[in-house]
Amino acid sequence: MKKILVIEDEIDIQKILTEILTANGYDIICAGDADLGLQLARKETPDLIILDLILPVGDGLSVLKKIRLTSHTRFTPVLVLTGMDDPKYKEELYKEGIQGYLTKPYNIDSLLYEIHRVFIDETDEG
Repeated sequence: MKKILVIEDEIDIQKILTEILTANGYDIICAGDADLGLQLARKETPDLIILDLILPVGDGLSVLKKIRLTSHTRFTPVLVLTGMDDPKYKEELYKEGIQGYLTKPYNIDSLLYEIHRVFIDETDEG
Protein backbone atom coordinates (compact mmCIF):
# COMPACT_ATOMS: atom_id res chain seq x y z
CA MET A 1 0.00 0.00 0.00
CA LYS A 2 1.41 3.41 -1.00
CA LYS A 3 1.90 5.88 1.86
CA ILE A 4 0.98 9.54 1.29
CA LEU A 5 1.93 12.38 3.63
CA VAL A 6 -0.50 15.31 3.50
CA ILE A 7 1.02 18.58 4.77
CA GLU A 8 -2.06 20.77 5.14
CA ASP A 9 -3.06 23.11 7.97
CA GLU A 10 -6.83 23.08 7.35
CA ILE A 11 -8.30 20.21 9.40
CA ASP A 12 -11.38 19.89 7.16
CA ILE A 13 -9.19 19.40 4.08
CA GLN A 14 -7.05 16.87 5.97
CA LYS A 15 -10.18 14.89 6.85
CA ILE A 16 -11.59 14.98 3.30
CA LEU A 17 -8.27 13.96 1.75
CA THR A 18 -7.80 11.18 4.30
CA GLU A 19 -11.28 9.83 3.62
CA ILE A 20 -10.98 9.95 -0.17
CA LEU A 21 -7.43 8.66 -0.41
CA THR A 22 -7.98 5.88 2.12
CA ALA A 23 -11.05 4.78 0.14
CA ASN A 24 -8.78 4.62 -2.92
CA GLY A 25 -6.29 2.30 -1.23
CA TYR A 26 -3.67 4.70 0.14
CA ASP A 27 -2.23 4.88 3.65
CA ILE A 28 -2.49 8.52 4.81
CA ILE A 29 -0.47 10.50 7.34
CA CYS A 30 -1.29 14.17 8.04
CA ALA A 31 0.71 17.11 9.34
CA GLY A 32 -0.80 20.49 10.15
CA ASP A 33 2.35 22.58 9.86
CA ALA A 34 5.71 22.69 8.12
CA ASP A 35 7.82 21.44 11.05
CA LEU A 36 5.66 18.38 11.72
CA GLY A 37 5.48 17.74 7.97
CA LEU A 38 9.26 17.66 7.68
CA GLN A 39 9.56 15.42 10.76
CA LEU A 40 7.02 12.95 9.38
CA ALA A 41 8.59 13.02 5.92
CA ARG A 42 11.89 11.90 7.44
CA LYS A 43 10.40 9.41 9.90
CA GLU A 44 7.71 7.80 7.74
CA THR A 45 9.43 7.94 4.31
CA PRO A 46 6.18 8.40 2.36
CA ASP A 47 5.80 7.39 -1.30
CA LEU A 48 4.27 10.81 -2.06
CA ILE A 49 3.87 14.16 -0.30
CA ILE A 50 0.85 16.40 -0.92
CA LEU A 51 1.96 19.88 0.10
CA ASP A 52 -0.03 23.03 0.79
CA LEU A 53 1.94 26.25 0.26
CA ILE A 54 0.46 28.45 2.96
CA LEU A 55 1.36 26.83 6.27
CA PRO A 56 2.02 27.79 9.86
CA VAL A 57 5.74 27.64 10.69
CA GLY A 58 7.08 27.99 7.14
CA ASP A 59 5.88 28.36 3.59
CA GLY A 60 5.59 25.56 1.04
CA LEU A 61 8.65 26.56 -0.99
CA SER A 62 10.93 26.47 2.06
CA VAL A 63 9.43 23.10 3.04
CA LEU A 64 10.02 21.76 -0.47
CA LYS A 65 13.65 22.94 -0.43
CA LYS A 66 14.20 21.18 2.92
CA ILE A 67 12.56 18.01 1.57
CA ARG A 68 14.99 18.09 -1.38
CA LEU A 69 18.02 18.60 0.91
CA THR A 70 17.30 15.55 3.08
CA SER A 71 18.64 12.22 1.85
CA HIS A 72 15.52 10.32 3.03
CA THR A 73 13.18 12.54 1.01
CA ARG A 74 15.33 13.95 -1.80
CA PHE A 75 13.53 11.91 -4.45
CA THR A 76 10.08 11.69 -2.85
CA PRO A 77 7.46 12.92 -5.34
CA VAL A 78 5.63 16.09 -4.26
CA LEU A 79 2.24 17.30 -5.45
CA VAL A 80 1.28 20.85 -4.50
CA LEU A 81 -2.35 21.41 -3.52
CA THR A 82 -2.94 25.08 -2.74
CA GLY A 83 -5.15 28.11 -3.01
CA MET A 84 -2.21 30.11 -4.38
CA ASP A 85 -2.20 30.59 -8.15
CA ASP A 86 0.92 32.65 -8.88
CA PRO A 87 2.62 31.63 -12.17
CA LYS A 88 6.11 32.78 -11.06
CA TYR A 89 5.87 30.93 -7.74
CA LYS A 90 4.54 27.88 -9.57
CA GLU A 91 7.52 27.99 -11.95
CA GLU A 92 9.90 28.19 -8.98
CA LEU A 93 8.25 25.12 -7.44
CA TYR A 94 8.65 23.13 -10.68
CA LYS A 95 12.34 24.13 -10.74
CA GLU A 96 12.60 22.66 -7.25
CA GLY A 97 11.21 19.36 -8.55
CA ILE A 98 7.49 19.10 -7.86
CA GLN A 99 5.54 16.55 -9.90
CA GLY A 100 2.24 18.42 -10.07
CA TYR A 101 0.34 21.55 -9.02
CA LEU A 102 -3.38 21.70 -8.28
CA THR A 103 -5.25 24.78 -7.08
CA LYS A 104 -8.06 24.83 -4.53
CA PRO A 105 -10.89 24.29 -4.99
CA TYR A 106 -9.70 21.12 -6.68
CA ASN A 107 -11.48 18.37 -8.51
CA ILE A 108 -11.20 14.99 -6.73
CA ASP A 109 -10.83 13.14 -10.03
CA SER A 110 -7.99 15.47 -11.04
CA LEU A 111 -6.23 14.85 -7.74
CA LEU A 112 -6.60 11.07 -8.04
CA TYR A 113 -5.37 11.27 -11.64
CA GLU A 114 -2.27 13.24 -10.59
CA ILE A 115 -1.49 10.78 -7.79
CA HIS A 116 -1.92 7.84 -10.16
CA ARG A 117 0.27 9.58 -12.77
CA VAL A 118 3.05 10.14 -10.23
CA PHE A 119 3.03 6.48 -9.20
CA ILE A 120 2.94 5.29 -12.84
CA ASP A 121 5.87 7.60 -13.72
CA GLU A 122 7.74 6.30 -10.68
CA THR A 123 7.20 2.71 -11.84
CA ASP A 124 8.35 3.54 -15.38
CA GLU A 125 11.58 5.07 -14.06
CA GLY A 126 12.29 2.23 -11.65
